[in-house]
Formats: sequence, C-alpha cells, structure tokens
Amino acid sequence: MQHQINVNENGEPIYMNLELSNGCLLIKDHDRNLVKKTIGNPSINSNGDNLPFKTIEEAYKWFLSTSLSNRLDHQEGEQE
Repeated sequence: MQHQINVNENGEPIYMNLELSNGCLLIKDHDRNLVKKTIGNPSINSNGDNLPFKTIEEAYKWFLSTSLSNRLDHQEGEQE
C-alpha cells in the first residue's frame, strides 16, 4: 500500500510504502528503504506485548495517526 507524503520538483508524488509482515507494519520510503518496523500494533497491548495487526487496513489506520503520514508539501505551504 502507498501513502503520498510529498511531491518532487516535477510535481510527481513521493510515497511511503506500507507492507504487512507477520502482523508487523513495515514502513518504507519512496525508494523502499526501511524507515520503521512496528512490533505488532503499538496501540493494542496484551500482557505487555503488542498484538499483531490483522489487516493492512488496520495497520494503515494506525499509520495515519503517526507523524510519518503527514504531507510534507502541505506543511511547507502552510509555513510560507
């Protein structure tokens, strides 16, 4: 799954790539370099351990609550 976070100088989208792997979310940059890997779902804890994400949609919902999902091009425009 891809989530747009910016545009390049040509106006083409720059994405974060999201992959679900064994209940963990892999967040990769536009070039598919690993940015972050969650250990299950950080927002659902059971006996000290995060429960795994069940679906990519559940993982995406959590991702949207993080600063990694922020649109950088919108933030730059607001600061001008």
